[in-house]
Amino acid sequence: MTLALVSPRASAALRLLLLHDPMVRHLVQGLGSLPGWTGTFPQLARSCDAIDPARTSPVFLLSDGAARIADRRGRIQWHLARPSERRTSTYMQWKRYLRHAGIIANTGLGGATSRAYRPDRDLWTLA
Repeated sequence: MTLALVSPRASAALRLLLLHDPMVRHLVQGLGSLPGWTGTFPQLARSCDAIDPARTSPVFLLSDGAARIADRRGRIQWHLARPSERRTSTYMQWKRYLRHAGIIANTGLGGATSRAYRPDRDLWTLA
């Protein structure tokens, strides 16, 4: 059950607040550029990276992971990212906030814990 279902007015207020956040707008823009406005966490990361590489890495990766998989020019080699290097606050917390605001659909998480997280099973879809 999400806030969007329980209290559409409260959800609309949350949505307005969240859409003022540059990171949220970046995620929405990344999703909006994917076919069908949907994709897995790695697909969303690559989509956002194509739009704004400087903003994408801190949103999707821990700093150690970003340093490990960046090439000499600083571009992230997304296929080398390990699930443990993904930023849990994005795929656990922010995803829930966006769901409650009605910005993204309730597609579940890619795992109940960061250790069990499977990025390729973590589907993000604009609502």
